[in-house]
Amino acid sequence: RFLTGFGTMAACSIAIAYISEMLPSEKRGKYQSITLGVGTFSIPFISIVASQIATHSANGWRYIFAIGGAMIILVPFALKFLSESPRYLISKGKVAEAEAVMEDCLGFECDMSEAYELYRQSVAQYHKISFGTQMKIMFSKKQARQTIVCLIFAICLGCGNNMMSNYNNVFLVQMGLPIAAILLAGAISSFGQPLGELISALFSDKGGRTLPIFFYCLLAGVMCVAMGFIHSAAAYAILQFIKTLFTAGAMALLMTYIPESFPTSVRGSATGYIYGIQKIFISSSAFFTLLSWNKGGWMGCMIVNAAFWIIAAFVILLFGNRTALRNIDSMDMDEADAPC
Repeated sequence: RFLTGFGTMAACSIAIAYISEMLPSEKRGKYQSITLGVGTFSIPFISIVASQIATHSANGWRYIFAIGGAMIILVPFALKFLSESPRYLISKGKVAEAEAVMEDCLGFECDMSEAYELYRQSVAQYHKISFGTQMKIMFSKKQARQTIVCLIFAICLGCGNNMMSNYNNVFLVQMGLPIAAILLAGAISSFGQPLGELISALFSDKGGRTLPIFFYCLLAGVMCVAMGFIHSAAAYAILQFIKTLFTAGAMALLMTYIPESFPTSVRGSATGYIYGIQKIFISSSAFFTLLSWNKGGWMGCMIVNAAFWIIAAFVILLFGNRTALRNIDSMDMDEADAPC
């Protein structure tokens, strides 16, 4: 399970940075959300299939893992159709290969020599982009605030999205709701994730990215508080579905916002570091869940859950850079002038 999680999160971090580098600035958020929405549409259906397989034999859980592992056969097909990121190629000095990718994507020849020169100037003061150098760039005078904003944003959304995942059904049963109704409500609300991600595509590239993030996170927090008043499985199903629309949309916006907040020299690494730190905090979020339940019951849990989303909303609104419609290569030009 450790290796599965390691590989999955590493692949996701790289994919997020890759998508950001391959999409034009005016449509980056839109297609990031659509990609996530299309991908996660499989989650509710896979859950139903897995539950059927797992309950039909003692080895059912093994078959589920085997089916999931067999999906590796799709990787060679993906690699055949995916072009390497031109920005990555430029960072490795492979200018001709970057120009070939751009020509293939755009249909006409492109001269990438100026882009390479700008990148080279941005990292000229460093012998190599080591871990120490990455930290210097991430916490340089011009970049430090945005790095801290991204860390707080990612941690709050990660904890807010996951703090109830392991205890939600247990608490609802203790409140007297029937387990069958709870599971049905959970299945219904799971469809809110792909729908929320697809809907966020309509707003992602507006308001400098920070305004959609603010409203999505704020509304997610409001829905958490509203869920504190539920007394039936039907009310839980409705509110959880609506909440999932907003939380999934916010997470989709997060996946666009983080990589476009960093220059090419550290974009992939910074994205990975931030998601790694996020997962460390997620693993400790159960502490907040149990403490909230012991002190304030279901409503206490929902208020703490709401706090994560609301903090994220105002951090982004008050301190976050507006990154939508911005050429992410412009950060390399800024970095060239920014002393560490």
